[in-house]
Amino acid sequence: MCSANRIESYNEIILASIVGAIAFHFLIKRFNGFGGKLGSIAFVGSLTLFILKEVIK
Repeated sequence: MCSANRIESYNEIILASIVGAIAFHFLIKRFNGFGGKLGSIAFVGSLTLFILKEVIK
């Protein structure tokens, strides 16, 4: 869901997936009929990973 320039290792992919899974778990009953729920959750996972990487730098 994002560029290879943003995610550089398998560990980062796993972290983004875990964040996305947690977001999906808490939002599963929300956004009923909202067509972009999975895309929005993937965006949140990727964005969270990007922010964490910038803060840790």
